[in-house]
This record gives sequence, C-alpha cells and structure tokens, in this order.
Amino acid sequence: MTVGALSTLILTGCSGAGQENSAAESEPAETSTTSSASPTASASASQEGSASEGQDTSIEENFAGSGELAAAKEVPLDTAEVQTTEELYTDVQQVLSKIEAVDVVTSDQAPPKNQDEGAENTEVDEEIDPYKYVSEATVDELKKTTTGSALDQYVATATEYAMSGWKVEGTSKVVGNPRLADSEYEGQPAKILEVCLDSSDVKVVNVAGTQMNPTGKPRSLNIFTLIEDNGAWKIASQDFPNNADC
Repeated sequence: MTVGALSTLILTGCSGAGQENSAAESEPAETSTTSSASPTASASASQEGSASEGQDTSIEENFAGSGELAAAKEVPLDTAEVQTTEELYTDVQQVLSKIEAVDVVTSDQAPPKNQDEGAENTEVDEEIDPYKYVSEATVDELKKTTTGSALDQYVATATEYAMSGWKVEGTSKVVGNPRLADSEYEGQPAKILEVCLDSSDVKVVNVAGTQMNPTGKPRSLNIFTLIEDNGAWKIASQDFPNNADC
C-alpha cells in the first residue's frame, strides 16, 4: 500500500505536497517516480510536450464525476454544501492532529529468526496493514465524517503519521469560487465539489517539531464527493484535477 504518497497530500489539501519527505521514506525510487507523482507536475510535463509538438495542451480529467463537474456552476462560499465540506475536512485534520507515534520494525531492522521457526517466518511482511498501526478510536472518528475511498485514504494517512511520528497542526479554509454539481458515488446520489483549499496555516511536524511539508503554494484545487450516510453527510472521495492551481 502506498501511504507515503498520500500523507502530506491529504493533510494539507495540496496535490503533491510533502512528497519530497514521504516518498523516500515509504516507497522504492522506481515507485515514487510513477504512482507518487504530483498531478500538477504530471500535467505540466504533458503540457510542455504537447506544446512543443503544436498540439492541444488540454488534458482530459479522469477523476470520478469529472463529467458532471465540467458543467458545474460557481456557488458562493456560504453555500451549505461548501460549508459542510470545509467542516468535514476540518474534522479529518483534527483527527490527524492526535495520531500517536508507533515503533515500526522493517525487514532490514528485524532481528534474526531461529532456524526452527520455519522459512515462512524469516522475513517481516512488507505489506503494510493500516489498521495495525492506527487505533480503533482513530478509525471510528474518521468514520464519523468519511466513507468509501476517502476513509481508506485518511486511514492510510494516519498510518503514515503514526509510523513517521508526524502530526498535523492547523486546518485548511475554502477560498475563491467553489463549483458544485449533482453526481453519483457507487450508484448513490452524491454532491461533487471543486474547492480551493488554503492551507497556509497547516503544518506537518515531526516529534522534534520540525516542519515536514513544503511552505510554497499553500493553495490547491481539491475535488470532494459527498454522500449522505444515515442522514449525515460524509466525504466519500477526495481527488485533484490535472491543474490544481488556484
């Protein structure tokens, strides 16, 4: 599971934020150059290549609900769905501010096994189980405001924090001109929103208090899909457009 690519990205609401720190710690180099690549960086590279060939520089969006969002209209910041999105995301960041660090044993740190323990037990499993490092209380808190792929993302982020000894300080604010449209999520009616998150006040710090996330470009477009779950709105997914500048 790729948790390093998600950690500071999710907590700051910025595409690609903090990957300089997390990718080296969590993924092999060949993986970090593909799956962990910033959507913004990828878009810029593609646009440069297309421009040099004199072709159309537009890039098709591929996140769920992109078709509906393409025709969405701008809405005021005080629109109920926008305020709900900000509140839900703030709750997520507050949960991530309380993650407790855990000791992690990797394959190169594992003590040698006795020969009679069997070959199947001679190596530490490299597959990371998020629920092994995150408490049930943390997962329960995240379930109050998230579901679906968003819940998986935020649990993975919490896992990365626990393993790295990181915590998030501060919360993001929705600014600019949000856009809203009706959509679906796994067959269920949903609301999809494109919002500009200002994460100027958000920091990721390690146990020594050192800031781990970059300080540049604190604003980024985020795509949130909300669904109703037992009468309460929850974040079902969080994505980024190809060009996340705002």
